[in-house]
Amino acid sequence: MTEVVLREAKPADRDAILEVTLAAYQQYAAVMPPVHWQLYRQDIVATLADVTPALQIVAEQNGAVVGAALLYPGDMEASTPNGAPVTLASPELRLLAVAPAARGHGIGAAIVADCIARARASGAAELTLHTTDMMSVALRMYERMGFVHAPELDFHPAPGVTVKGYRLSLVAMGSSAAATEADASRPLMILIAGPYRSGTNDDPELIAANVEAMNEMALRVFRAGHLPVLGEWFALPLIETAGSRRIGDETFNEIFHPVARRLVAHCDACLRIGGASKGADEMVALARDHGKMVFTRFEDIPR
Repeated sequence: MTEVVLREAKPADRDAILEVTLAAYQQYAAVMPPVHWQLYRQDIVATLADVTPALQIVAEQNGAVVGAALLYPGDMEASTPNGAPVTLASPELRLLAVAPAARGHGIGAAIVADCIARARASGAAELTLHTTDMMSVALRMYERMGFVHAPELDFHPAPGVTVKGYRLSLVAMGSSAAATEADASRPLMILIAGPYRSGTNDDPELIAANVEAMNEMALRVFRAGHLPVLGEWFALPLIETAGSRRIGDETFNEIFHPVARRLVAHCDACLRIGGASKGADEMVALARDHGKMVFTRFEDIPR
């Protein structure tokens, strides 16, 4: 997958953001009563027409907007989709959207992680959002990233309709300046993700060259003060012990990628290096799905 860039929206992005957001939410038209969907759609359009005082974040890929979200500051008056006034005591994430064609690559999680980092940097104690059970994929992602249901934030825009409030505590993540500084200086466990078999036609010398490139990057990461890991360091000895006879046989496939997938959850970040690789791209997507940091350049790693 081509690299996705997260940035603050520009005025020129307005039409693209509206198009992506409406496309992302269109699926709910089939499960909502028509009158409710029309009101909801009108609210989306009205909200995006003037996002003040929210910060608007976009995900850009190949020069096109493929995702967006709004991050509202805390301590402000707002309104629910049915016009009822509500006070936002904490920063609030709203209208997270990913273009249907761009889904499945961790873009939504990357946008949420960016909003978490911004809310945390502002000194907020928590980040909130609202969602519904029909948004099941997004709901599972929020829960994986640490958001918990806060029933006191629920509201009912129509009879029989519950919009659920969720909150993520930022205090445990180190919201104070001192904790943020300490966390920034903490060594990170960084998964090095690069090609292993890709482009080699399973030539042992070319595969060895790919591993050596990842090992060399791992050494640079170590000398930068962090703890590098490669899925190959764990998988290859297990594959040999399990009796694999060749790359790509049943025993190899049983272990190689599953080890890396499990390893992602235990890392703080993923560094993508090298050329084309479906396996490495999967590790990046998983890292973003878990809310981990993703780097595409060694120079971006904190020191």
